[in-house]
Amino acid sequence: MTEREYSRVCRLQRDGSEVRISYQEFNLTGKLVGCGEDCLVIDINGRRTLWPREICESKPRTYPVPTYS
Repeated sequence: MTEREYSRVCRLQRDGSEVRISYQEFNLTGKLVGCGEDCLVIDINGRRTLWPREICESKPRTYPVPTYS
């Protein structure tokens, strides 16, 4: 994840936002708790885990953003 993507994720963070983690053999779903200096703090099944920015990937949304008239 680039620094720009990381900054965007941290700015848009809301307590309890769901995140999906896929890294090597891991496929986990957790809640974004916060952002450290260079890592995400993620709660997975009641345990907080630090995920370094370097191994995180940001994928574009696959659904349309809602528009309001």
